[in-house]
Amino acid sequence: MTTLTTHPDHQDWPAPYTRRIYAFPTLLLRCWLGLVAAVLGGLAQAQDKPVMSWLILDFPPAMILSNGVPVDGIWAQRLKMMMAEMPDMKHEFLVMSRSRLVASLKDPTSRACANNVIATPERAKQFYVSSTNLSHPISVIAKPAVLAKMAKNPQGEVLPSALFDRPDMVGVITPGRSYSALYDALLARDSAAPHIRTVTATRDGVNLLQMVDLGRVDYTLEYDFTVHHLIDTEPELKSAALEALPLAGQVLGPSGFMCPRNAWGFEAIKRIEGIVAKLLLNPAFQNLSNRWTSPKVTAALRPQADAFYKVRAREVNPN
Repeated sequence: MTTLTTHPDHQDWPAPYTRRIYAFPTLLLRCWLGLVAAVLGGLAQAQDKPVMSWLILDFPPAMILSNGVPVDGIWAQRLKMMMAEMPDMKHEFLVMSRSRLVASLKDPTSRACANNVIATPERAKQFYVSSTNLSHPISVIAKPAVLAKMAKNPQGEVLPSALFDRPDMVGVITPGRSYSALYDALLARDSAAPHIRTVTATRDGVNLLQMVDLGRVDYTLEYDFTVHHLIDTEPELKSAALEALPLAGQVLGPSGFMCPRNAWGFEAIKRIEGIVAKLLLNPAFQNLSNRWTSPKVTAALRPQADAFYKVRAREVNPN
């Protein structure tokens, strides 16, 4: 619409001097106001969403972060699949050390949950738990020719006592690190001590893997997915020819989501458990770790993993 107006001090100006002022088209104005209202409404709705806070570790390749947000990894993908089932929540991430994470869950006022925490019997009493998978086993890392010489059980797992006591093979481990109560006890025996070196790990254990690759020692102990990640990302290991085999005797406990044992945590774990009931039926959820683990380790874990998912599926889907 176009309107005409005249200068207030010159009402008698002739028409040629009349100034033209173009008014904002009514339809466009309405559209613009509607867009502003929609944007503001969306922002208000986002702000009104309840917040779900997640306690996470910076632990590649299980949890790969970018600017404090999970982007990839075994744990990150499980968390993403969980969050996809919570579109009504605003998700926030708190990155911390393992000790701080556990301490945060113990806080009686806590309003945050964690994922992929090993559900020990003690923790099951301290926190609300929803198990999603078995914990990952420690593997023997060595060159293929060295692995071939190690004593194994019928399942292809390396016999730890025979390996640690073997005088013609030298292993390297990190001092102060626990490799499980069983293996810690075996490594501490007098019969094993002469064949085990302790070296402080640097850069997530790159130096230990270099020692194995260069033949300075015969093997080390590590998660196989950590080794694959380091070989893929660290220049010093690009040409490393290392493989992994799980150690025998490991009792793989359940891992999963944990929430504080308070009223908020009770409601949160109920929601999480309901979603887990759905996710456990999804083969993609069950097999998330296969992308990062070696075929040999995956095959060795398959019987225990299948048994876990069968029992767990019955627990969350009794009907």
